[in-house]
Amino acid sequence: NNSALVEVKNAVKNIKNLNSYYEIECPKCHGKAVIDRVVFDKPIRNQNKIDIKTVSLNCVNCSTTNIEDTNDVILNQMYYPYSYKNIDVNYTFLKNSKIAVLENDKITNIFTYRNLKVIDEILDISKNLSTDAQKIIKYILMSFMHQCKITDKRSNSQWPLWIPKRDCVERNIITIFEKKLNNFVKATKFIHNEYKNNSIVDSFDLLEKNKTMLLHKGSQHISTTDFPDNSVDLIITDPPYLEQVLYSEYMQLYA
Repeated sequence: NNSALVEVKNAVKNIKNLNSYYEIECPKCHGKAVIDRVVFDKPIRNQNKIDIKTVSLNCVNCSTTNIEDTNDVILNQMYYPYSYKNIDVNYTFLKNSKIAVLENDKITNIFTYRNLKVIDEILDISKNLSTDAQKIIKYILMSFMHQCKITDKRSNSQWPLWIPKRDCVERNIITIFEKKLNNFVKATKFIHNEYKNNSIVDSFDLLEKNKTMLLHKGSQHISTTDFPDNSVDLIITDPPYLEQVLYSEYMQLYA
């Protein structure tokens, strides 16, 4: 939906303004700087007693990029008792040792309060948009939700509900959102150019070159009424990788 994408692009200005949650005074020139990421230790998962080690930031005035002499302002921003409109911060995960979820494990144990607040504000901004535009914003958020939470330095942890005790990382969500949106726009243009001559049909009999049929049903319900016998040459699936990728458990993070 082109108009929905235009809506999202127009909303980016308001979303960029949320960088104010990451703003601090530059310790060198005392100008305005924006935090890109914070590295810290969090020895106890269900406590917010952290030790900040380094802060990466962008200062427009003096180009400062790294500071190690941190102050209480940064800590207070990360764990300020914000109010939330769209996120249930009391949400508790189901205990599951496979993915390091403890008894009564809350969502606030794996996110900084600041990043939860920024997500909450993005969702609030999206409420003023059309349903299709809201879906795009939620899709983009979902694509990097594992980077919104407390991560390790590699940022692409295979275990979304796990967090390290040392060298935890809080990332600037707005920076990531902008990159993902740009990628989404590029992908949309590519799809439009590559598939503009394609169309969707409602039955197998109508399938021919540049035609596609979509079935909105579970594979267990597909029968010869949908596809004649011996008519399928290739099936590509998204495999569950046995217990290496625990889809049902991961769904808790996106609930």
